[in-house]
Amino acid sequence: MAVSTYYQYTFDEMSFADDLDPAESWKAYLEELKKESESEQDVFIFSNDSLKEALEEMEQRVVFEVQDDSGPDDSRIWLLKLSANEYYEENALTVHRYAVGAPLYDWMQKVIPRNRYGNDWVGTAIMTTEYDESYTCGFSINSQGVMIHGEETWKPGYWRAINIIDEEVAKAFLDDSDPFGLSKSTEITDKAAEILSKSEENLYLSGLTKLSDAAAESLSKHKGTLYLKGLTKLSDAAAESLSKYQGSLELAGLTELSDATAESLAKHEDRLVLNGLMKLSDAAAESLSKHEGDLSLNGLRKLTNTSLARKLAGQNGFLALNGLTKLSDAVAESLSKHKGELGLSSLTELTNTSLASKLAGQ
Repeated sequence: MAVSTYYQYTFDEMSFADDLDPAESWKAYLEELKKESESEQDVFIFSNDSLKEALEEMEQRVVFEVQDDSGPDDSRIWLLKLSANEYYEENALTVHRYAVGAPLYDWMQKVIPRNRYGNDWVGTAIMTTEYDESYTCGFSINSQGVMIHGEETWKPGYWRAINIIDEEVAKAFLDDSDPFGLSKSTEITDKAAEILSKSEENLYLSGLTKLSDAAAESLSKHKGTLYLKGLTKLSDAAAESLSKYQGSLELAGLTELSDATAESLAKHEDRLVLNGLMKLSDAAAESLSKHEGDLSLNGLRKLTNTSLARKLAGQNGFLALNGLTKLSDAVAESLSKHKGELGLSSLTELTNTSLASKLAGQ
């Protein structure tokens, strides 16, 4: 759950190159961003619905006031304010599910404000969480539009969603990796996959909706955790490549699994997440029963293969099978031998006394 944080800002005075009028520039930026937010693909790293909420608040509250004309080259000096309203004091806002100030940050990184003397524009923020934890951080924008916010560095375009991971994006990720920076990207080129395979960070590629065989082969060489839960299908060749992956493999978006794909993925030796599967053929279930790492099948609606039931029961820790509605006596008997807690929240009937006794004792 996202923690709600209250920000109380103090902004430095602003000057702009070519004596730009920030009020006019901000208005034009808002109009363009409103049009972009109507597209099907998310424009920022949060949803377009959240972006529209942020735009509405920022449009109502962001104000620029002229102070004097003593800036560099006699340019005007401006003061940025977030106007007070019924919810907030002046220069205050709350961040919860998404960064409501992201459109303002994105605009500033485009126009690059300077201070009265032409140096980096700076400010401070006193942040108070919903748990009454309070701390102060400074922020600044340098001449390249890079924003330093506390311990974070936001390059221009930081808030923008990256829909296609190409070679340039992949290289930038290696240089300055934001773990979740690629999580909404829907496509990846083969060359980019090859580059990302060298990353030492976990790869959150949950937005990818397709993966070429060549890209799968490259990504299989990455070590750590690979999140590919946006994929709804996987070719047999891609599955064979990913079976070699040395780390946790998240494929929770797959809704069906061919017998050949199941046989390949069964060779994977670490944690394998297949929570999107609602059914398995007996052959596929038999193959997965031979998987040596932890296996997650929390979406499965039916489990009749006793070999797979025994494999799951032999895993350590909490075992979630909340999609199952009923169990054969043989499968129930196998699951009753699991040493950790069992999640069977959708079960509508249970006749096996061993499993019933186990669940009652949790």
